[in-house]
Amino acid sequence: MPFASKTPRPGEYQFFAFLTYEPNAVVMPIHSTAMPVILMAADEIET
Repeated sequence: MPFASKTPRPGEYQFFAFLTYEPNAVVMPIHSTAMPVILMAADEIET
């Protein structure tokens, strides 16, 4: 069922996002515009 903002549905939701940053030397040859950011520590994650 597609999400439509004009018809919100009650309930709990989990939202996800991709964080990117400028690529480092390892990623640059593969993808020159962005590299994913990986949050590893609990204090890096906002809930």
